[in-house]
Amino acid sequence: LFLFLNSLSIWLLFSLVILLVFASIGSSPSFLIIMVVYPLSIIVGLLPVTISGLGTRDAAFVYLFGYFSIIEEHAIIVSLSYFLLSYLLPAALGTPFSFYFFNKKEN
Repeated sequence: LFLFLNSLSIWLLFSLVILLVFASIGSSPSFLIIMVVYPLSIIVGLLPVTISGLGTRDAAFVYLFGYFSIIEEHAIIVSLSYFLLSYLLPAALGTPFSFYFFNKKEN
């Protein structure tokens, strides 16, 4: 039950981030639309077609949000922002710690 609630809260928080990115560029899809499109596009991004699903996830964002009359440019901005916030930012923040722990000498 704890793992389920933890996973659900992570999905909801990332959906909220997507909603905030949409709001920052002047678009306003409903939270329900985001909750439908976001998991489907992530699943499409997991298909082993490209490295890290970069192109497939973006195409799914554009296609699925386009189905709900969201402008293509807004969908691609949100998709790339999601990639930046969920992959690149944590990797950049964790890199100094990785260097520290890999170079740490044992006593």
